[in-house]
Amino acid sequence: VLMKIKYNLSGDFKLYHAGTTDIADEANTSKIIIEDVGKVAWNNSFICVEELSKSDTYWIIDVASKEVLGPLTYSRFEELRKEFGIEDLELKNPREYNENN
Repeated sequence: VLMKIKYNLSGDFKLYHAGTTDIADEANTSKIIIEDVGKVAWNNSFICVEELSKSDTYWIIDVASKEVLGPLTYSRFEELRKEFGIEDLELKNPREYNENN
């Protein structure tokens, strides 16, 4: 039996895990924003994602505008994190957050 895990990120965004880990907009759950999430970090303003299946592929979601920036290289991802003041967000495996909730 496949267990489905869902938990809140920021704003209307949720993280789903049922085989693969995806981020969706709760207001429109059929709209998958990012598939195959390897690592994630977030605050009230931004969600940072490292994609599992593609090396050196990163994303940043602006929670307020719902703008999705990516795919980004690691260097561009780090530049944007510094620009947005979110370089302190630590990317973790999504299961680590679930264990702490």
